[in-house]
Amino acid sequence: MSTAILSVDKRWLRAILLGLLTATALAVWLYKFLPEDPSSTLVGRSPLQIRSDAHREYLKFLTTLKNLAGPSAKECGAITLRDTAESGLNCGESALSEGKSFWLAVQLQGVDSEVWAGLVQDEKSNSFSVNFDSDESSGGHPTAEPSLTVAECGCPEFHPQERERRYSFGCLCPVP
Repeated sequence: MSTAILSVDKRWLRAILLGLLTATALAVWLYKFLPEDPSSTLVGRSPLQIRSDAHREYLKFLTTLKNLAGPSAKECGAITLRDTAESGLNCGESALSEGKSFWLAVQLQGVDSEVWAGLVQDEKSNSFSVNFDSDESSGGHPTAEPSLTVAECGCPEFHPQERERRYSFGCLCPVP
């Protein structure tokens, strides 16, 4: 009878050891996906942390918006996922209709990366679409490359009927 109890205890002990080994292996594997610099966070109120090179690219994204718009441009803001987009969208729509220079950035819901869309109008009424993705590979890899794209924007327009989508602006005409 004591042999049967001993064999059950060995199986139980083996299961516990296997579970601990699996948990340790998982923890080691997950460790390599931690940010290089835990203190690097997005500018503003966003609580998400991204790798330091992606953070530099995000700052480059904001700088690109400001530089394209010019020094006297209206700053309609960088609207995070936690913010209400209405005031920024109203600001951009108003500046666009008045022919004034402005910049606006809206954070979009990414699956495994920081995604931002920006719209700019400069002092000469030239418009640009600026987009940022901290991991365009869509894989969440630690070696992923951030992407920053700038394109001329023909016929920029705001879509008031789509305000709940946050990204309710776009470029409707092709640029010649």
